[in-house]
Amino acid sequence: MNRQDDDGGVEYLELLRKELDEVRQDCVSRTMFEELVRDLQITEKQIREDMDVNKGATEAAKEAAEAARKVADTSAEKVADVSRKLNQIETEAKKYNLLIRDLKPTAKLERPTDLNKLVKDFITVQLDLANVTFDEAERLTDDTIRVRFPNLREKIRVLSRSRVVKKLNVVEDFSSGVLAHRRRLAAFAQRRARANRRRWALKYDELYFNGRVFVYNEKIGRVVPKRRIT
Repeated sequence: MNRQDDDGGVEYLELLRKELDEVRQDCVSRTMFEELVRDLQITEKQIREDMDVNKGATEAAKEAAEAARKVADTSAEKVADVSRKLNQIETEAKKYNLLIRDLKPTAKLERPTDLNKLVKDFITVQLDLANVTFDEAERLTDDTIRVRFPNLREKIRVLSRSRVVKKLNVVEDFSSGVLAHRRRLAAFAQRRARANRRRWALKYDELYFNGRVFVYNEKIGRVVPKRRIT
């Protein structure tokens, strides 16, 4: 029973009491009057019991809703925690990768040896880099190859050189989480750079701007400073 129902019950009791006063004035037979009083008392008791029962039901419903909310909050936290862990795993797995785009197959039936030779020739001939090793190459699409390097040093050598000679399109293989963070950081830097005209740069999932390093904090949903650049 809601508040409106409670008010309606009280108003009904008041009407019954008024009726009792009117009957008391007009009633000749004491027996009739006493019977009417008993009926009214029974009716009043039933109304109050109904009000108490419904009030209890309302409180129980509130408690159930609060319990459900707590379960939902806990579930949401667990899902968010699992999502963060999966993103960490994906980020770690992609840390040593580069994507080479616009490097098309040289044969209709491209074998692993053909693909490895294509990547090696690109690094040694087009990028003019010697003694670069990579663990594996995988063609993702007709014009995109994912290359995994044994360490960050080899990966950075290829990435840096590709930016200098501007050969093809060589980019890092970011996880979906890192890409989302970079978009947030880039938007943050663009807004600030318009005001103070400072240059900025993204390095993986960190923003270097105005002498400080910024990261995106998922828990609070905003960009925060990480440290100063010394």
